[in-house]
Amino acid sequence: MSSPVTSPLAHTLHLILHGTAPSPGATTCAVTIFDYSDLATFRSLWLEGLRSENPRINGSHLDWRDENRQVLIIGNNPLDSLEGSNLLSHFTATSWLAAWKVKFPDAATRIAVIDPRESGTASGAARALQTIFAARSTSGQTLVPRVSVLNAPSLDAICQWLATSQTDNRPTPDHLCDLLKSTIWNELTSNRERNHALSNVLGAFLLRAEVGGKNPDPATKRTQEYLETLLQTCGTALKPSGAGSCGWITKELRDRFDGAVLLDDMADIWAGFLGSAFGRGARDAVCTTEPGEFVSAIEGVSPSPDDHSLTGLAGRLRDFLTSGRTQLSSTDLIPTGTPDRPDKKGSEPWENFVLFLDLRLGLGESFQAHLVRVGFELLSLKHRNLPWLTKASRTKFAAELKGGKTDETFLPRLISLLDPTLPIVIFSSTHRTELIGSFRDYGNIITTFRKPTLSGLTHDWAEVVKELHADFVSAVEQAARILRVRKTFQDFRKKAFAYQGGQLPSSDHGWLIEIFFDESEEPTQMHPPRAVCAGGLVVVRALTEQGTPKISDLAVFRSLSGGSCLWGWCADTPRQFARPVNTGQRRGFMKKGADLDFAPNRQGPALLGEMIKSIRAALGDHGAAFPFAAISKRQQDHPEWLEVPRGVQWHTLEKILDATLRKMVQHVLEGLLLRSAVLRSALENPKSRVAIDLGIRDYPCHPNAALSETFGIEIRRSWRPSFHSEDGYQITAETVARTGISWPYKSGINRARAVALKDFGNNPNCPPNGVLPKQLHYFADTVAHLTLDDWEAVNAADGEVKAFFNSGWIADFRKDPEESVRLEIGRAWDQGDRVSALRWAAADLRNASGPNKLGIDVFRELYDGAAWLSGEELKQLFAQMD
Repeated sequence: MSSPVTSPLAHTLHLILHGTAPSPGATTCAVTIFDYSDLATFRSLWLEGLRSENPRINGSHLDWRDENRQVLIIGNNPLDSLEGSNLLSHFTATSWLAAWKVKFPDAATRIAVIDPRESGTASGAARALQTIFAARSTSGQTLVPRVSVLNAPSLDAICQWLATSQTDNRPTPDHLCDLLKSTIWNELTSNRERNHALSNVLGAFLLRAEVGGKNPDPATKRTQEYLETLLQTCGTALKPSGAGSCGWITKELRDRFDGAVLLDDMADIWAGFLGSAFGRGARDAVCTTEPGEFVSAIEGVSPSPDDHSLTGLAGRLRDFLTSGRTQLSSTDLIPTGTPDRPDKKGSEPWENFVLFLDLRLGLGESFQAHLVRVGFELLSLKHRNLPWLTKASRTKFAAELKGGKTDETFLPRLISLLDPTLPIVIFSSTHRTELIGSFRDYGNIITTFRKPTLSGLTHDWAEVVKELHADFVSAVEQAARILRVRKTFQDFRKKAFAYQGGQLPSSDHGWLIEIFFDESEEPTQMHPPRAVCAGGLVVVRALTEQGTPKISDLAVFRSLSGGSCLWGWCADTPRQFARPVNTGQRRGFMKKGADLDFAPNRQGPALLGEMIKSIRAALGDHGAAFPFAAISKRQQDHPEWLEVPRGVQWHTLEKILDATLRKMVQHVLEGLLLRSAVLRSALENPKSRVAIDLGIRDYPCHPNAALSETFGIEIRRSWRPSFHSEDGYQITAETVARTGISWPYKSGINRARAVALKDFGNNPNCPPNGVLPKQLHYFADTVAHLTLDDWEAVNAADGEVKAFFNSGWIADFRKDPEESVRLEIGRAWDQGDRVSALRWAAADLRNASGPNKLGIDVFRELYDGAAWLSGEELKQLFAQMD
């Protein structure tokens, strides 16, 4: 019997041996001739002939136990499209014969391969196996019983083999089967350092089966079937379909990522494994290139060199660099569509992903030259931090670029420098220490997982899979830790730029920043502990070249006076000024905060809106005003070592010492002067100046000998002054000293004092004695009262009122205790402990409320500063971020 004949040699042999032309399906001939160049015969031999002792080869039934059956296989090289990945030498007729002998060592059928080529012309697996088959024992018999490879034989040689093989009934020793098996396996897994070595293909097929990967693509299915047959012969079988573990990582770990990006010119065979191992079978969990080298080689189609392919990667990296962004998205590496279908994938770019990157993309010198140009451009940017490069390694990197000779590690190192918080897993089969060692200083490059090395494996594949699984999980866990830092920086940015803060008036000569403090407290009818507020107003005025405000204090007074928007006596009140009087028909002066009525249908909101309009009109384009307030419950803030005088309750002592109020004032001062992005930008101008005024208020207090004896507190006429005139300086000095950092600006503080407000309602004298406040300090008193007592009504207002309070900073520690934590975070950052500050801030993000507006803007400071962390600091964050 015979397959359909396509080879003249096979046809001729059949005529000589049988006297007739070959007839498919005939079963009476003892010698069967197969033409290996026939595609159907080739497939039947591999997919049927090695799976059963009673195979059906291209329509003909055989029984390998039939000792009277002799088989001649004409030809050696396959014609099935197996040019890709060095497959040709592994599927010759000689390879099939070796696999058959290993599979059926005691088969009685005699088989010979008729190779029309001279001996020694074969290569790879075929050559190694032919050497074994040609070996002879001391008795002159072939080493391997009942099989042979005849190279360019004469008809006499063929007939001689047909005659002598009939008498060969020797058993096949186990060591010969082991020799054939190890030869097949070693040839399959040799040359793994070559880019498309078959071991890489085998590793992908084997691992895809281990993780329950989807069925192979149609272009690779047939090849996988042939390889599976060889692997079964060697005792390393693929798991049956659906028998995988459905993912190598937990769902919780997978959900930390948007997805995975795979850059590999053999991505078409590795994407199946990665999609199941990482994506747990989820659709679109892995983004990769269109079918590339492997499938193209099988299908005989050349990959397209358009910009959507790997060849366009260098251009995309350059576009990213020139964009000024610091974090790559998935579309920077792999576009979302193709030139003819730009909307093909239609999904949003991933920001938080892991990159699996093969080292040997095989893209040639032109591609590397484009990468070198990107590297030169990166080094030339002064505003770009390269944390993984020390001074010495930067010099070495520059020399590498100038030399123009880059190795396989250059692309991962370049991407790592472009985006230091992108986790990059080296996805390569190379085990060369000199290559992996190049990534030692790059904290976001992970070298834990490597594609499997299959050389020498015959029985311990399960143990290899176990190790690979552990390494893969470790690599993804490391990537997740890096990604946690990446996401934190993104969250900082969202917090920092959710609100842009107030706008400073334009100025070429700096600004005068005046901070007016006043206080308010819940009524004495409230049960202690009562809430206290340190609130007020920040007024920023542009300075002239001479250093004076473009809008003077007197101009502000006159403007407010013209609109009957005054509150009390001030330093600019003229001596001849008559105290205004409020009557039922005419308003002479504005009511202060406690006297404003915010009950429904009352005039409080309207009057407040009028005040804000008048202030803005007075300052014009050369000034701006922002409200602030810090609110907290009075607490036992006296130190532990202090013994409270007998007969004095702690809340009385707290109010007398004013520890909570002082803490709020210090909190606000530190927040405004050191943490506010709006005011920092003004203070960085050396011509700017700062003035701080604290409002003095006398507290009602009964004389108490114990207080006088313990603290030396003087109580006059049952009143206790809340601040003394020099407390403005003292509190400012204490605030700056408490931060543990030196004053960071060239601009300075030219006024820090406490002043008493002399409002018209309570001070009829014209003018009163003593140091007088600025007129706008009275409105600071109104802000303090409103934020404590009428905040819900103020917050519900619209128009001028809402816009004004939205421009400021209101911190209520009763509802947001984390506000003080943010000050401590900023302090730690300025003191140089940047890793702790970032970790602290990352934990605080969970509790952070809305944007901080005028006040504490620690997230913007951390976001800006994070771009300039050193490599060691980043590595610490990757390891320690909670």
